[in-house]
Formats: sequence, structure tokens, C-alpha cells
Amino acid sequence: MFDILKGIEERIADPVIFYFVLGFDFEEKKKYRDAIESWKKVLKYLKVDSEIRIIIYVKIGNIYKIMKRYEEALAWIEKANKIRDKKGHEKEIEEILRYIQDILKKRR
Repeated sequence: MFDILKGIEERIADPVIFYFVLGFDFEEKKKYRDAIESWKKVLKYLKVDSEIRIIIYVKIGNIYKIMKRYEEALAWIEKANKIRDKKGHEKEIEEILRYIQDILKKRR
């Protein structure tokens, strides 16, 4: 999918917005791998820890949860958890974190 976008990044006025919106579009279409790839590109272009970084960490964690890849989901949610105190989203992150931890406990 991303092969068609090669070379276009230099011409995009704001690649953060482009890939952010593209990730939501892929998620809506249940193209989860493409959504994750798109959001990882957002992280590549972000210069600072921002609200967007937390949202992306949570979105990627949620998608891994949907895909039942709980170890990876936990890793991304924990990344969000480390910077959440600065930016908020405590309730959402705690709910996802608790859900994934419960599943992992049951699997062990």
C-alpha cells in the first residue's frame, strides 16, 4: 500500500496530519496493519511528546488488542502511560492497560 506513497512525503505540506488521518481511514476500513504503519509514520515526524503522540500510542495499542496481539498492545499502552501524566487520557489508558493485563494473566 505505501509503495504508491514513496516520494510523495517531501511534497506533503504536513505529513503528521496526512498520516494521522490516513491511519484513521485505514482503521475504519479494518485495515489494521496499514493503520499501524501509517501511525508509526506520524511518530517519525513528531518532534516532541505531544497529545498526538499519546493518541497514536493508544490507537496502536488498541489495534494490537483487536488483533489479539496482547504483548505488543501492552508495550504501546505502557508507552502512552509513561507520558500521560503530562497530557491526560488517564482513564482511557488505565482501562486498556487493565484489560490487556487481565488477558495476559489468564494466558499464563
